[in-house]
Amino acid sequence: MKIVVIGATGTIGAQVVDALSAKRHEVIRASRNADTKVNLDDPATIRALFETVKDVDALVSCAGNAAFKPFSQLTDADYQLGLRSKLMGQVSAARIASEHLRDGGSITLTTGVLAMHPIRGSASVSLVNAGLEGFVRAAALEMPRRLRINAVSPPWVKETMVKLDMDPAAGLSAADVAKAYVAAVEGSQFHHLLLAQFSRGAEDLLLRAETSSMRCPACGAQMVLSGSIATADLQDTHHVFACTTCGLSYFNRGHIPVNGRAVI
Repeated sequence: MKIVVIGATGTIGAQVVDALSAKRHEVIRASRNADTKVNLDDPATIRALFETVKDVDALVSCAGNAAFKPFSQLTDADYQLGLRSKLMGQVSAARIASEHLRDGGSITLTTGVLAMHPIRGSASVSLVNAGLEGFVRAAALEMPRRLRINAVSPPWVKETMVKLDMDPAAGLSAADVAKAYVAAVEGSQFHHLLLAQFSRGAEDLLLRAETSSMRCPACGAQMVLSGSIATADLQDTHHVFACTTCGLSYFNRGHIPVNGRAVI
């Protein structure tokens, strides 16, 4: 497939490019710093991209900025940054891509774990991520020409945690997060939220819990194991769970239910 990756030079985007290239896809690298210039803050650059690059099968967006700071310190400008960049930037990318992608193509956007699991300081980021997830669910109902739209919700990424002087032990590597994007592009699902998640030593709990207490973080209904994705060396397996009520799918590596809800 011919795939455009916006944010291709970022921490996650670079790994998504590598993962898709390894699967022999033709990847067009786009970002503010790449040869193909795209700035999500400026929809004109997105339109220029699709006017130049033709016959694209899929768009992946791994870009967008938002302010992370205490609620009392957030300014109008801080909120506008996230709304303009990560939220509306990706919405614009999806809208423009829907006019140019080949029939049956796909759009994959990036939200984040803070939409459903907020922490102190995440008010603006959580707002943007939750808005994106709602947009994906609704837009999927009206996608033309058999187009699919999905979102990947990364957890804390190890490389980012290191840059922030945080303990990266609880994070997921960007390379592992990239597998969720590959699953979204190569799969057949639509209006799904793919959660790239990780918990150490959880595989046995995962398999025992799949038909019992695992609940959908979106609607609370029971989830079932709908598929598995093995890594190329067959040393690791990533599971896809589907909600029996709302139909959302979750891409996991060790997804553990706690008190009836999924945790990361």
